[in-house]
Amino acid sequence: MAHTFIDNFLGNLQTSEKKAVGRYLRSQITNAEQSKTMEVFEQLSEGRPVQYGSPVALNKIKSRIFEMSLDALMMDDDYLSTAYSEVDYLLIKLKKDMLKCRILQLNINENKTVIVLNLLNHIIEESRKNEIYTLLVEALTVKKYFIGNRSEINEFKKINEELSFYKKCENFLFDAVDRHHTLIINQAAVNQLTQTQFNNHIKQSILQLKKNYKHTGSQQINYYLHIMQFAYNEQKKDYKKCIKTCHNLIKLIEDNSLLYRKQRIGFAYNNLSLFYLLSNNYRKAEQCIIKAEEFFQNNSLDMFVSLDEKFHIFFHQAKYHEAEKCIESIMNHSLVDSGKFRKAKFIFYRACLLFTKKEFKSALALISKPLEVEKDKSVWSVSLRIFTIMLYIELNKISDASRTLEALRKYLDRNKQDDKIKKRDHLITKCLRELEKNDFEYAAGNKTLDNMLTQLSAKNSDVAWEYFSPELIPFHEWLLKKAKKK
Repeated sequence: MAHTFIDNFLGNLQTSEKKAVGRYLRSQITNAEQSKTMEVFEQLSEGRPVQYGSPVALNKIKSRIFEMSLDALMMDDDYLSTAYSEVDYLLIKLKKDMLKCRILQLNINENKTVIVLNLLNHIIEESRKNEIYTLLVEALTVKKYFIGNRSEINEFKKINEELSFYKKCENFLFDAVDRHHTLIINQAAVNQLTQTQFNNHIKQSILQLKKNYKHTGSQQINYYLHIMQFAYNEQKKDYKKCIKTCHNLIKLIEDNSLLYRKQRIGFAYNNLSLFYLLSNNYRKAEQCIIKAEEFFQNNSLDMFVSLDEKFHIFFHQAKYHEAEKCIESIMNHSLVDSGKFRKAKFIFYRACLLFTKKEFKSALALISKPLEVEKDKSVWSVSLRIFTIMLYIELNKISDASRTLEALRKYLDRNKQDDKIKKRDHLITKCLRELEKNDFEYAAGNKTLDNMLTQLSAKNSDVAWEYFSPELIPFHEWLLKKAKKK
């Protein structure tokens, strides 16, 4: 059991990784082709069960293979040069050079001094050119003290000035990354910021990133500035500007080798797909999400996030079979990588799919179990209660619907000042209370109910339905369909 993670790791190696590990093992093991180690590796990497006499001995072999596999993935140049972007591969090589400097310095002499200086100058030049600020700061610091007793004070001061500037660049880049991650976390998981705080975060980030980009000229900061700009336009619902900024971002990445990552291109197309979906252009949205997946590794978190978006694209086109395939792939994804909250969302989405099939009992059974999303009481918990009431109404469980509605009403009354709870949810609750007066039957001629439904159906209002909200099945559409059946 303790070595299950090794089995999973070796069983899920990419083809290029498996080749790299195989090459390394053969170079390190005497008579490799006849060795038990190679035999066990081949079985594990192909996902086949391993037959071995002693479990203790087998665990030792697995541990050895695991350690050597990590060495292989760190040292095999053929693998590194093809698996990583040009800049990532350069970073690995420069870190190796930095390690060589550190080792040579431990036992320095006259001949080694020249080598260390040449290595440091090479690291500094390449790091500066490619905005590898952390390594650049380290190399400049090592050089500063290395030449301390070997050069004039002016050289020492010059390096200090450089260090001061590049430490700022490093801090500004860390700040940009932090701002970006705050954006991602707030969108993808439980909301930590109110809508006002979130909007302020984006506005302040744009101002700060513009200032920092002007000061440093860093294209990496420019990259995060583009992301913040389309996030700002997304909040304003100006999707045309979002799409334009996304295309500009793709060009920026493609034109700058220091920015280029397959993952970043995929991310840009993922966002482009999102903005086409929000513009109700399903065809373009589907094309872009499929394009995005070309740049993501299988079983990666990026692919998981992509599947989330693809699910919504299919669901809102009523392509339920394709949407269900997305859910199957998502539910098979590692919980360690995806996180409990993201996984729980798709249990809820599966319940929504069952709702579309009129399998109301099965849907209710799914959401009756505690879900991680309920921890976000201001958004998901409210939506789950509304969805539960809809299921009770469909199952004609009027008393259960009334009981759940009363609990929801009390909760909303207690949390009137919570601006994470949307005005739409308050209006839906009022609508349900009006329905309750007639045992949750839509009575023709009820002007109060008609007025609320008109508001809920309106677009671009403060109570309009939104994509990617927990209200996957628009409440007003569901109720209007029920009314037409009467």
